[in-house]
Amino acid sequence: MKRDELDEHHRLYYELNFPDANTRHEWLLPRSQFHGEGPRRFYVVEATQWWLLDIGRWLIDKHDQRIEVPLHTLTCDLRGPVRMALQSMTPGSG
Repeated sequence: MKRDELDEHHRLYYELNFPDANTRHEWLLPRSQFHGEGPRRFYVVEATQWWLLDIGRWLIDKHDQRIEVPLHTLTCDLRGPVRMALQSMTPGSG
């Protein structure tokens, strides 16, 4: 992973998992832990298929039916909505 990619993944990981700055600071590991001889890594997953659980069907008869969502119909970067959702769960964030 290139240095700028590591910086972005490191920042995003800690922002999403620890929305509160004070808590994030307590858990923040140095970037050196994630490259070279460091014991940790970030992995990027690229979806080739996306499925949603039909929760309506599940609530009726507990039948686990999945509905495929064509990837080309997903047009937004989910990091923004995820970040906003996390911020809305943080007390005093708005």
